[in-house]
Amino acid sequence: MNIDFMKYYYENKEASEHELMNFAEQVQIWKESGVLHDATFEKCKAYAASIQADINQMEASKALFLNCISSLSTFRFQKVITEKLVNNKTWADVASAMELSSQHIQNSIYPKAIKELGMLLAAVG
Repeated sequence: MNIDFMKYYYENKEASEHELMNFAEQVQIWKESGVLHDATFEKCKAYAASIQADINQMEASKALFLNCISSLSTFRFQKVITEKLVNNKTWADVASAMELSSQHIQNSIYPKAIKELGMLLAAVG
């Protein structure tokens, strides 16, 4: 896991949920039309379960990522990382939320917070 995890999470979780929903709709159409046999239905269930397992794994990884953020040494580090990486805010929005200058956050707080988060993430694998 690395500091770009949340980008991966948002992109892939949404895609997996969309795939699961579309697949479920298609299986229902096949079932209603009578073209879905028991053996094929079991394969479909297994495929849907694998997609759901991927979603569950992403959720577990997100919880671990958020736990690492909450373990950062200062509230400022936690706040800047949460605003920038988790909430995907612009630097101006992060500065506003933290009531500090964007330049100070980008040049002082964020680099230290990222370094500490990187070490925490490396420790958890």
